[in-house]
Amino acid sequence: MKTKIKIFAMLFVAGTLVMSSCNPDDKDEPLTKEEAQEVLSSTSEEMQSIAVEAMSTPGGNALMTLMMLNDMELGKNQQIVPFADLLSNPTEFDAKTLVNSFIPQMVIKAKKNTSQMGEIWTWNFETGYWDYEETAENSVIWIFPSNENQMVAQVNDAKLTISNLELLEQNADIFPISASISLTIDEVEEMSASYEASLSNNGIEEIQISVTLAPFELNASLIATSTSNSVKVVISHTLKKDGVPLSTSNIELVFEGTSVLNPFMEDDLMPSTAKGYLHMGEIKAEVNYAVAAFLGATVNATDINILVAAANEHLNMIFKTYPGGDKIGSITWDSKWDMEEEIITPLFEYNDGTTETLEEAFNFTFQL
Repeated sequence: MKTKIKIFAMLFVAGTLVMSSCNPDDKDEPLTKEEAQEVLSSTSEEMQSIAVEAMSTPGGNALMTLMMLNDMELGKNQQIVPFADLLSNPTEFDAKTLVNSFIPQMVIKAKKNTSQMGEIWTWNFETGYWDYEETAENSVIWIFPSNENQMVAQVNDAKLTISNLELLEQNADIFPISASISLTIDEVEEMSASYEASLSNNGIEEIQISVTLAPFELNASLIATSTSNSVKVVISHTLKKDGVPLSTSNIELVFEGTSVLNPFMEDDLMPSTAKGYLHMGEIKAEVNYAVAAFLGATVNATDINILVAAANEHLNMIFKTYPGGDKIGSITWDSKWDMEEEIITPLFEYNDGTTETLEEAFNFTFQL
């Protein structure tokens, strides 16, 4: 079952990286395979260009340098923010991972490395490590070189500050309530971010994230609504460059059998359904996953053909051009051998019925 869940997670990520809004006036005219490949290739190149541009900004360069020096990770595919794992490549697709994907990992790393807030870490070029000093302020500060040239010149021109930090802790787990992040180079702010979470007796109600890395701006949210026996979670984001939207999303997930979205949940809690949209470049996809039905149909299955048939029936995704609405292709399911186990795997199916792996169809852009 864990293998099936991971395959489902991989496909969901493929969709959330290439989806858009469902327009009732959209056409459904199929593209030829050659036309579809042209659209996919164009969007892949555009997204690669955006990622390179973001990480080539002064703020992006400095973030990468800090991650390298401090043994942190920005996330797969060099995401422009350290907490964008949900929109890149989570390894699971349960409620706990969903929540963790919205938590600033830089904040968690800072807290785990320190005994208390109020500390300054300065890069020491002679020792090749960080010098430490306490400060009365409720913040963690890193002072470091902003890029490779400044590293060679041994100049600490960048400062990243985490402030306004409020945390909930349970055993070894940490859940941030609020945090602000500011990155300056030569005292000029190059990146800023804010994180706010709201809790009630029903657990998490809302998480809001805002990041500015000029000329890019990202806003993301998670909003949970509880009933007596389920929790509806809506996740959305908007990524803009110079005020122009590059990507937007809105995904609704329903988790049944609970009325609480616990920030410290321990058990895997899979959604019963997942529906929504996200657009990126010239591509959109429409997702309609009946997850509970898929899991119910395969809970005792030993025949791989039963798993494949259930996936094709209950886990549906269609890709279209944006904004035109012409059909590019869809996801189909098949089986393959992974080590000594036969598992189900998603394939991209063109309108002529031919298929490719997701990596081939999307030109490795999304690193599934």
